[in-house]
Amino acid sequence: MDVEAYEEDIQLDFGVRRGAQAPGDFIAQNPCLRIEEFMAGREREVARKSLEYHVRQGHLVVVRRGTYLWKSMALRPDPFILASRVARGAVISHASALWWHELLPQQETMVVTTRTPIPPLSFAGTTYRTVPPPPALRDADILFTGGVRREERLGVSIDVCTPERAFVDCLHRLDVSPDLEALWQAFNVNFDPPDGAEMVRYAVKLGNRVTCARVGLFIQYRRRMFTREPQLHLLRERMPAAPALADPRYPRYLCQYLPEWRLLLPSGFHRVLFPNG
Repeated sequence: MDVEAYEEDIQLDFGVRRGAQAPGDFIAQNPCLRIEEFMAGREREVARKSLEYHVRQGHLVVVRRGTYLWKSMALRPDPFILASRVARGAVISHASALWWHELLPQQETMVVTTRTPIPPLSFAGTTYRTVPPPPALRDADILFTGGVRREERLGVSIDVCTPERAFVDCLHRLDVSPDLEALWQAFNVNFDPPDGAEMVRYAVKLGNRVTCARVGLFIQYRRRMFTREPQLHLLRERMPAAPALADPRYPRYLCQYLPEWRLLLPSGFHRVLFPNG
């Protein structure tokens, strides 16, 4: 039985809710899809049988439970599209968002923020990793906390963090981000012009003292202009009370102290910031 005839039969048997796209048409127009997107506005049995049929026929490839790729994309999937559908409500964030904005080079690991955590997934040479929203934002809708844009990639809608939020998120979670030197290069050279006031607002909202100090450091020593000038005093009021490691991966004996932000900077990063000593 061909696809069109199958779709027509199950629609006659179960009906498609008014205004909903026929399952086969939806699949053809969405090269990567989440099961909840597919189920929306359709009878569950119709949708289930349609998915089973297209997987059985080889039209769809199962990436993981709930995530499907059209066969033509499965060999070389677009990492941004797949990342946006790897988990429910996924928002492309951290270094992956900076790659999207062309502020960092291609990343081997795609990071997304979502309330639906999954184990790291490797598919077609790329690793996909989920991180939860920061603790201060866990009770809020990720899409409505500011700093997220709805973008389009190959005709598919994806949600991506703004550069300002992505930089602050990276400085907040260095364990899933490039090191300080790579971030500084992207921030000080590639990014023009950032909204400094938005970075301060978001860092204050996260409520982490070390994050506030890292963001303050990056903003203070940036050599180029901002679209809106940041109020650094808001970050100074919230910086650590005692010296703190700017990057926990570096022990104290490999760091130089910067008293104005009470941060112990990795010696290599300190030399980048202060080449003349």
